[in-house]
Amino acid sequence: MQKINMNQGFFAYYRGFNATFIKIVSNNSLRYITFNHFETLTPNTILASIAAASFNTLLTYPLDVAQGRMQGDMSKKPSLFVAETSKSS
Repeated sequence: MQKINMNQGFFAYYRGFNATFIKIVSNNSLRYITFNHFETLTPNTILASIAAASFNTLLTYPLDVAQGRMQGDMSKKPSLFVAETSKSS
């Protein structure tokens, strides 16, 4: 943890937070809206849940990809995961 703080700064711990926050809010909002909609279309709660979850995943999966890329992007500052190479003269 100290290496991350020294090499990348304190805010490296929060990299990808914006994408995570947007994903969580949109995911839960869509889940509520779509479940209520599908529940009115079918009396079966299980089918409504499956349909709502499928639709929700289809719409919010790109946010999962963006979140993963933002959290894994170490190109802005030196990365801790780059193998060190020895300098030969």
